[in-house]
Amino acid sequence: MTLADIFNSPSTVPFEGVDYKLRQPTLIEQGLYQRWLEQRAYDAIERRTYQDRGQQEVDRNNLNRDVAAGVYEWGGEVCCNALRTPNGLAKLVGIVCQDQGLSDAAARRLVDLKLKEIAAALMSKATADPNSLRATLASLGLPEDFLSSNSPTPPSSTNSATSEASTGTRSPSSS
Repeated sequence: MTLADIFNSPSTVPFEGVDYKLRQPTLIEQGLYQRWLEQRAYDAIERRTYQDRGQQEVDRNNLNRDVAAGVYEWGGEVCCNALRTPNGLAKLVGIVCQDQGLSDAAARRLVDLKLKEIAAALMSKATADPNSLRATLASLGLPEDFLSSNSPTPPSSTNSATSEASTGTRSPSSS
């Protein structure tokens, strides 16, 4: 089961002795995720060291405009970029399974485990049947040499938006 499968249809995922029921998020859960994205952006502004206090106010105003414009809404670009990161995906799993007692830390462990399982399955497929791996990568929209160290887009590199989203280092004024 892939991480995408988890949210495409209701499923049960055993983890640390508990069967968690995962499904697509409700409208309320989508709103909670949106609020988390907005708060994360605000927190980044507050953490940043400003030499000019006026710039912090400009960044806050830009953030308020972005929130009002729906930049952080469910399904938007910021949301989709966040869902491509382990932190963003773990937050959504935590929100969906909150009523089942899954903590944010446990959600992160669950996502990390699933990512390791996916990587192991891909590497196993690469060893057993390189042609099958190429087809799998192509179905994901990835180049056939994606897992190769010679690939122009190796798995360890990410684009700046994904990298910034996962580390929380993106400058609020660069949005």
